[in-house]
Amino acid sequence: NIFSKESAIFAKADDDIKPRETVMRMVQEEKFSDGDIFEYLYTRLEEQFGERDYKMFYMSFGLNGYEETKGKDIAIEFGVSEGLVSQKIKKVIQFIRKDEELCEILANLLK
Repeated sequence: NIFSKESAIFAKADDDIKPRETVMRMVQEEKFSDGDIFEYLYTRLEEQFGERDYKMFYMSFGLNGYEETKGKDIAIEFGVSEGLVSQKIKKVIQFIRKDEELCEILANLLK
């Protein structure tokens, strides 16, 4: 799973990821309710990427109501190569890795 703490997304030192403080502060400040955290992630991704790109990402990891789907099947559905699917998914992952707020939110959700 790309969102696991051991994965490449969270290759930063543990010191860089604040334990639960960020999410809890956001919930306390009513910036997020428990159900809105993933909605916030989806909104950020959909603002940053085209529909095809974020749908490939969602399908690959079974997010936002999509079933987890193999790259080969995603490629068939979109009529593109598996290489292009992989490239698009990597772009989304890189965006998440570079965004400290999203990284902290995901890291805290998975603890």
